[in-house]
Amino acid sequence: MTKLPRTHTKLGKSVLALAALLAVSSQKTLAQPAPPPNPTLSETIAAASLALSSGNDAQAESLFRKALGAEPGSVPLLNNLALSIGHQGRYDEAIATYRQALAGKPNDPITTRNLGIALFRAKHFADAAPLLEQAATATPSFQLTELAGLDLFALNRYAKAVSYLEKASALQPDSLETLDILGKAYLQLADYAEVRRVFTRIMMLKPDSAAAHVLLALAHDKLFEEKEAISEFNLAAQTDPNYPGLHTGLGVIYWRNARPLDAKREFGLELQKFPNDVVANCTMGRILRREDKPAEAVPYFQSALAANPDYGDALRELGQSWLSMHQPEKAIVPLRQLLTRMPEESEAHYIYGTALLELGRSAEGASERKRAGELIARQYKSAAPKRP
Repeated sequence: MTKLPRTHTKLGKSVLALAALLAVSSQKTLAQPAPPPNPTLSETIAAASLALSSGNDAQAESLFRKALGAEPGSVPLLNNLALSIGHQGRYDEAIATYRQALAGKPNDPITTRNLGIALFRAKHFADAAPLLEQAATATPSFQLTELAGLDLFALNRYAKAVSYLEKASALQPDSLETLDILGKAYLQLADYAEVRRVFTRIMMLKPDSAAAHVLLALAHDKLFEEKEAISEFNLAAQTDPNYPGLHTGLGVIYWRNARPLDAKREFGLELQKFPNDVVANCTMGRILRREDKPAEAVPYFQSALAANPDYGDALRELGQSWLSMHQPEKAIVPLRQLLTRMPEESEAHYIYGTALLELGRSAEGASERKRAGELIARQYKSAAPKRP
């Protein structure tokens, strides 16, 4: 998994669950010597840089702000200030600071790279993508190339993600985590020949690894070979019971086969270890909503969206849950977000229209529901077999 220096940023360790991918590593702070009385600008900058490199981000922020008071608009100082802010988890503020630096020096490669990473960590994947791709092209290191691939994977742009993940894997062939995500991207593309190739590479690196068993399980699952998939998940559990995504994979199979109790057990086990797992949270919420427990389902959808704000299933299900609780004013927010991203999502149009009708916006509501009907009719027409 990508590990970037503090002057770039850090990523979480897990690559199976997106939320774990995005986890923020805690930073150990070290006591720093106090700057001399009435320090010069260069002494202040030196003290700030030392604090930043040692993990004392609050002190670094304070000192960089002081230096900027003497040298306002300095691009290097703004960059380092943004780094110190981002390390404290205040990503939106860091992003604004990077943008301020770019206003002073447009297209600066270091600022562009750092802004892309900050956007990724803030889960603004769509905004991060072009910047990370630009950075990975300009400096094709393993870290930046893999990060571009991870961002595109989060956006469901699997074909493009594969191109970056393949390059990253060539740069660091022994990275099981990169191979794991690469294999999952090929699964989403239904390219099973490439899945087998990646599986073989994983087996060569670490025979009988949990990563290999999970990847093979997911491949079986894609082919509707659920008995074989469950067997591989269980073998993975014997190898590493804490492997990310293992219980989620089992839970999805049980849920799909109308075994909600077994599914909830597996999702619960996954969320104990990886509370930000997107699929586990979303599917647990789906089960609860179908059990007519929308109030209990809502926090799970919100957790899924905290990890991936553009996750379509969670946006739709959250809107439906608010509607079930007779809160249409809340329902329209995630539904509008989903339709902005996926304007031909027929079910979302229908739910959105229903919410608008409940709000008394009759003309808009009727229009949305009519649009849903048109989209469904078109989908049926395109799916219908053609006459010879």
